[in-house]
Amino acid sequence: MLSARELLVSLMTGLLALILVVFGVFYYYGCRYIRQGEAASFRPGPGPWPRAAVIVPVAGASAELRENLRSRLIQDYPDYQVIFAVRSEADPAAGVIKTLLPEFPLARLVLCGPASGCSQKNHNLLMGIQAAAPDVAVLVFSDANQTTPAHWLQALVQPLARGEALVSSSYHHVIPQDTHLATLGRSLAVFMIYLGKGIASWDQPWGGSTAIKRQAFDELQISRLWSQTVVDDVSLAKRLQEARVKMAAAVGGVLATPARENLASWENWFIRQIIYLKFYFYLPWLLAGVGLFALLGVTLLALAHLGLAVLGWAAWTSTGPSLVVLLSLVVFLGLIRPVHPGPGPWPRYLNAALLTLIMAAWCHYRTWFAWGLRWRHLYYTVDRQGLVTGIQEV
Repeated sequence: MLSARELLVSLMTGLLALILVVFGVFYYYGCRYIRQGEAASFRPGPGPWPRAAVIVPVAGASAELRENLRSRLIQDYPDYQVIFAVRSEADPAAGVIKTLLPEFPLARLVLCGPASGCSQKNHNLLMGIQAAAPDVAVLVFSDANQTTPAHWLQALVQPLARGEALVSSSYHHVIPQDTHLATLGRSLAVFMIYLGKGIASWDQPWGGSTAIKRQAFDELQISRLWSQTVVDDVSLAKRLQEARVKMAAAVGGVLATPARENLASWENWFIRQIIYLKFYFYLPWLLAGVGLFALLGVTLLALAHLGLAVLGWAAWTSTGPSLVVLLSLVVFLGLIRPVHPGPGPWPRYLNAALLTLIMAAWCHYRTWFAWGLRWRHLYYTVDRQGLVTGIQEV
């Protein structure tokens, strides 16, 4: 019979082997996927380009909002319109949008009113779609937090124009605007999600940059879906999975999101990302939790073991597995660091990585008993099918 120490070593060795396999898959497929998203990878085709409508739900007005929205109005695309969807004229974003309308006839402002059975973002998207011209063949959904390069719309629509897919999407990097650990951690968390998208079966549309043929949108009854759900992209991913509709990655369509975070805003963002999985992909949410807590447990055990050795309370000859665990983590972080556009200085990068792991596990725990979420000034209650059952002002 194995002793407790031998059992612990065997467990750590098995978990380490699994972690190394996961790290290897993330590194190989993830880094290749990210490089495909870079602007230099885009090669525009000859067309023809279907008429597109870019729907941009907007709430609030940051200092960069006008430039972000303007970048969607100067795309190298022959025939498109842009619809900015805002809850009400009282929203500061409405005033910013109005300054763009005289200069750009292809732009339109839609005042959507409050949502009643879905998230405000979903409601704004649906009202924007209703305002799209009848001859629009491609619907494009975009957030307002980034400045889009001039080729972005072409990169996003190209797989659809070539008949390669009914849906395409790209992703983004979070570019830290400071070196606070929360900012670096948010950036690293998004980067890890980006790496995971390199595994084709894991890839999902991102609401900040997705295009879908209008006919497919109607046939899949996405309007009905969004009118009842709390999030756009994850619920769309669920519908695409159910319908066995494959999504294409928009080569060259990667975006950059500048960010400054504190622990509270980072935690709120992290909880939303995890709880969406719980609402619409319960098994992956469950497995993600097991993986997060296993990785965190192994990492903390390894650090504690080394700490005991430093204090003379454990033999250095017994620290082999712990050293391998920590070295594997550092090597993996070192391999992916050159692909990350804003990792920060090495010491803070490592600290941010550990904090990200702790925050991910903590936020997963926060979702265990929750069937609702706060988004801006609204709290949404959701049932076990992911349908909104109540909306409250908070």
